[in-house]
Amino acid sequence: LVKYLFNFLKHRSIDLFKTILKKKFKMITKEVSFMDYPKYQFSEEDIQNNKGISAVSYLGILFFLPLVACPQSAFGRFHANQGLLLFLTGMIGSIALDFVPIFGGFLRSIFGLFIFVYMIVSIINTANGKANELPGIGHLRIFK
Repeated sequence: LVKYLFNFLKHRSIDLFKTILKKKFKMITKEVSFMDYPKYQFSEEDIQNNKGISAVSYLGILFFLPLVACPQSAFGRFHANQGLLLFLTGMIGSIALDFVPIFGGFLRSIFGLFIFVYMIVSIINTANGKANELPGIGHLRIFK
């Protein structure tokens, strides 16, 4: 077993490890990809036509632009919803952290940095045609 694990680490190949498991331990495995069960399905045309305006939805108060520019787009509505959630989380979190004595300003700065990072990552993902939920809050739906 150690020999097989060392071989796996040596080649750093998941396929090799799966092959070893299948051959030596007679394990029955089923290949399942994340893409086999996509949570959100958007047409390729919808994504290509609306990914630019959808990326703008993460820029604070501009979350509503996809709703105005492309109201029939499911991709645009998804990102408008995510943009609104990010905007509300940033606003509510900043206001709440203002009431924390002594370290409130520092915590607010750290919180703002996390919101900024989420914003940049979300814009990049949207520009690449991906529909990823925001961690922790992305499952909430305001726009259906």
